[in-house]
Amino acid sequence: MKKIFFPFVCLSIILSACIGGNSFSKNKPKFEYGKVVNQTYKNNFLGLEVSLPETWTVDTSKKFKTHFSPHFLEADLFDENQNALISLNILGEKKNPFSDKTLIEHLKESNENFNLLYEKNEHRETLEKVEISKTNFIRNRIELVSSGQTVYMDEYATDKNGYFYSMTFSYTDTLDRNAINPILEKIKIK
Repeated sequence: MKKIFFPFVCLSIILSACIGGNSFSKNKPKFEYGKVVNQTYKNNFLGLEVSLPETWTVDTSKKFKTHFSPHFLEADLFDENQNALISLNILGEKKNPFSDKTLIEHLKESNENFNLLYEKNEHRETLEKVEISKTNFIRNRIELVSSGQTVYMDEYATDKNGYFYSMTFSYTDTLDRNAINPILEKIKIK
């Protein structure tokens, strides 16, 4: 009787864990790219809402076919000559389930890729913790100097639902940083 009972108990534990796991996964938000309505981008999967000024053009059509590195949003502020003053991109990268890589390690690794393209005196970055809508982000501020022009990238990154995702503002004029703050102030995170 003991020989039959022990495997039965083990099988019961495994089945209950599987059933419990299925009910847990039903509560996880379903993956989505999000959409824009009235200049507001909403994404329930990321739990993110970004309101953009009316003067910005917004595009959610540039979607990658894979869920490992999705491109959620591109938005641009153009001047009268159709030169991009500021670009906002929201991107994601699926975390490796077999790695314990933290968000800081992920960002440092992406910064190392810039080192391959730029000399040390042409590339600087700073990482610091910031809070947006009561959610912790790492701000990765990058300066790239090329042909006498400086390009700034302010990347605000966090992790959620198995993804590292980031909101990256790119601009060439330091004055444009002032145009980012009103957007950051209106961001809502669930």
